[in-house]
Amino acid sequence: MFYKALRYPEAGGHIKLQGRFADGQYDGTVTRFHPSGARQSVRVYERGVLKSSQYWSPAGSEASSVAAAREADCEHKQDMAYLSTLEDVVARSLAQARREVRK
Repeated sequence: MFYKALRYPEAGGHIKLQGRFADGQYDGTVTRFHPSGARQSVRVYERGVLKSSQYWSPAGSEASSVAAAREADCEHKQDMAYLSTLEDVVARSLAQARREVRK
């Protein structure tokens, strides 16, 4: 996922989130970036289960493991909500395209 230039003009085109899915769950390393392009967090999952996390402030200070775990939980919920929205958009677009093809 990438930042949009409309919401974060200085971040247009910077990567926001990078990770891998397997069977609808995170699997492996998931890295989130601040709008500046600096790392915000690194989360490591094993078949959807969070194994470790790190978090950095926009200034680059690393947070405690407790704060990183709290951020990881929040970020995971945000990611899943966003991805669910994208899946809905794709499903609606495909349904519309099918209707147009049948005409």
